[in-house]
Amino acid sequence: MNISKNLQMAFVAALCSTATTAIAETAQTWDDILPYSRSLKTTESLVHALDNGAIVNASVDLSVCTRQDGGAASQTKGGLTVSPYRLQADGTLSFSDSHFTVSTRSGSPMPIMQFLRYTVAPQGAITVTSFIFSVPDYRLTSEVSFDCAINDGVSFHAAY
Repeated sequence: MNISKNLQMAFVAALCSTATTAIAETAQTWDDILPYSRSLKTTESLVHALDNGAIVNASVDLSVCTRQDGGAASQTKGGLTVSPYRLQADGTLSFSDSHFTVSTRSGSPMPIMQFLRYTVAPQGAITVTSFIFSVPDYRLTSEVSFDCAINDGVSFHAAY
């Protein structure tokens, strides 16, 4: 078994060496040759990836974004897979995420439902809005929005 693992490691090392040499000799980047880590840096590239069936993941760092109400920055980081999505006639892309979770703000654990809406403008500006509802009555308990941008608070990566 060690021989097989050693052969695998040698093969990977040889591939990495060959790829590094090829990249150095051409104008290619790692994003060009590694499709599972292709960074999407514009709304156009994001929409193109989604329209062509790529699996698109978003990484979110709200500490980089500005709260629309002027409140303190959030230290929340997370991620999601973009599915489904909506593209409007003006080129605005939107998608959302939702999950049940538990809040301890009141001192005791309380179930909540959170919806996150992402709106991506054609120029790359992104608004992330969080809606938190109490459970089981679904009364809105919190709504806050953040201004971000592609690669400035929200990054996208595609797998083809």
